[in-house]
Amino acid sequence: MKQLKIVFSGTVLVFILCVITLMQESCSYNKIDDNKVVTNFCDTANVTYNGSVKAIIALECAYSGCHDATFAGADFNTYNGLKPYIDNGNFKTKVFTNSSMPPGGFSKAVNKDILKCWLDNGAANN
Repeated sequence: MKQLKIVFSGTVLVFILCVITLMQESCSYNKIDDNKVVTNFCDTANVTYNGSVKAIIALECAYSGCHDATFAGADFNTYNGLKPYIDNGNFKTKVFTNSSMPPGGFSKAVNKDILKCWLDNGAANN
């Protein structure tokens, strides 16, 4: 009976030590190396106007009462309606520099990333 208690106590002790070790590992702080190159997700083969950007513009910008056909200013429902604001830098300034558009921010952060990728790679009508 005494041997069973010792084995059981030893097993419990090993289990507790494993749990403590795992907890310490999960709470450790990993410093990011500032010199390390981070791979960018921006894939210009998949980030195209017709493939993703047009839907994001419709969701985030060109909805009723905003940059749609009823809006007195810029109509972003088409590439040709959006392009002048890309060319003059106004779109990039309001979306990325000032973050004033869309009002309330993007519904998904990835939408902003996709737009940035598309803009940074020439904003082609593809």
